[in-house]
Amino acid sequence: MNKIVVANMKMNLTIDLIKEYLNEINNNEVIYFPTAIYIPYFIEKNLKVGIQNISCYEKGNHTGEISALQVSSLNIKYAIVGHSETNDNSSNINKKLKLCLKYDIIPILCIGEKSLTDDIKTVLKKQLDKYLKDIKNINKIMLAYEPEWMIGTNNNIEISKLEEIISFIKEFIYQKYKISDIIVLYGGSINSHNIKYINKIPYLDGILVGNNSTNIKEFLKIIEVALNQ
Repeated sequence: MNKIVVANMKMNLTIDLIKEYLNEINNNEVIYFPTAIYIPYFIEKNLKVGIQNISCYEKGNHTGEISALQVSSLNIKYAIVGHSETNDNSSNINKKLKLCLKYDIIPILCIGEKSLTDDIKTVLKKQLDKYLKDIKNINKIMLAYEPEWMIGTNNNIEISKLEEIISFIKEFIYQKYKISDIIVLYGGSINSHNIKYINKIPYLDGILVGNNSTNIKEFLKIIEVALNQ
């Protein structure tokens, strides 16, 4: 089965580069997360698009923030919640998830340990317990396992270890919430080499590509493997 491919483009590219990007990459199976000011250019191309972060407030005097209500009004269906680069606390992450679900936005919830020396399973349990507190429709949330120590390093994660962690996440969600079909993605220095191995993990549902999603040649190679292997 083809994997879900998510492109977190972060705070990269200027308008000229965005136009070049859209001329080269125009795959409507990918979910794109450009910088918020560029979202209309992706909508014009009828591409799946999401927002990299939303406010934990529904509306009001919060200069510089973007609400789930506003995102929903543009018919944007996805939002990344809890990415390590946003430095959110667990309470705000929980609020953001609830607002996304209220406005029919699919949140991609980022989870993962900070350090290679952390007890991964203990960290993930604590995060999931806090982030998902009092949320009823958890089955509408995508989870993205993204260890912070892997982000932007171009290191390769041990595939057998990744298999174990993805399996643990799915089993934890099933045991606690009785949800057997939760979607779990992996993010962290995905490139055209390691995607060949990551893509073979049978119960991994997709990938969250960061910096390499803005590298046209590299991302096209990643897409080719993820969607066609």
